[in-house]
Amino acid sequence: MKQVAWIVFGLLTLPLLAHAGMFGIGNNGEVATRVATLNEDSEIGGLDFSPDGIHLVAMPYHYSKNAHIWDWRNGKIEQTIDEADADLLATEQVRYSPDGQFLVRCGNPTNIWNTNTWKIVSSIDNIAETRAKGLTGGMCQSLGFTPDGKLLLLVLDRSVIAYDTSTWKTLWSLPTTPLVANTLAVSPDGRLAAIGGTVFTSDQPEQSQVSIIDLEQHTIIRNIQQPFPTPPQGHVYYELRRIAWNPNGAQIAVGIADNPTDGTDIVRIFDLPSGKQVANETASWGLQIRALRYTPDGKYLIETGIDKKVKIWNGQHNKLLQEISADPASCAISKDGHFLAIGGVATSFSDVSALLGLIFPGKGKVIIYELK
Repeated sequence: MKQVAWIVFGLLTLPLLAHAGMFGIGNNGEVATRVATLNEDSEIGGLDFSPDGIHLVAMPYHYSKNAHIWDWRNGKIEQTIDEADADLLATEQVRYSPDGQFLVRCGNPTNIWNTNTWKIVSSIDNIAETRAKGLTGGMCQSLGFTPDGKLLLLVLDRSVIAYDTSTWKTLWSLPTTPLVANTLAVSPDGRLAAIGGTVFTSDQPEQSQVSIIDLEQHTIIRNIQQPFPTPPQGHVYYELRRIAWNPNGAQIAVGIADNPTDGTDIVRIFDLPSGKQVANETASWGLQIRALRYTPDGKYLIETGIDKKVKIWNGQHNKLLQEISADPASCAISKDGHFLAIGGVATSFSDVSALLGLIFPGKGKVIIYELK
């Protein structure tokens, strides 16, 4: 009987080990060198460094788990935050304000903490607020601050709402229908924002779209129509999932989820003044971009999700500098550009069965690399 039990256990855990290997242990190379590992009691869905680089927030993927604020260099949890209402579908779950005084979690409600007292200073009911303004949607999909820290922007499906960070009151709102947006990037000078998602209309096939918002005029000034073309008939539409704004201010990188066909583009980079595509990257069917980030100096463009690797490109995306064997759900880059954090699943029974995943919740891991 013991032998049978061990055989059954082995059969059950073999996929688990394979899944754990998807996160990997990380590779050292010319660009990134592993310097720290943080073990979490839950799968990680969101990360962000504090502006001074001392702390790292790790956001759980499960509703029932708490977020941790790490003193990552010393491997110590300094603060625990109740995360019962986190929005697991948000592309950008958590952000520090540029001055480090506040931490914002994308959810419903969207909570804002004072990082000195760790008390909630504002709790925004996104759905109620969009309804009160006569807007549709309301689920928090992404968030971002302007570089001066004066505005907090929330992407709420079919609208963007701007908040005054001195009062946390609404300054303005902008409907985006028929665009259902799920990702956001703010320009380096803080004058513009790019949102991306899918256009849904009753008489046309679903199409991807990037819209550029003038944050001073509170209006959409430009659309990049179909940054990814309509896929062949019978294939799922391109879901634009990530946007990153090059610190040079002139280019944006966009990435999609669930690549519908082999050999099609999963990342494209556009020159904003001309609107022309200047770089691209292909991938196999079913792969997706999980994270897409430039370092603050524009030296590197970092991608996760393609071929279950973290890819570090030069800022022009014409030279692949390093690959790390890992498939994290999130990544963060320190404000000084010296450190990269990736986080996701370390172990999970979910790939064996959904029931086992509920009985034995997965563990998480965060790995920090120093960037040269």
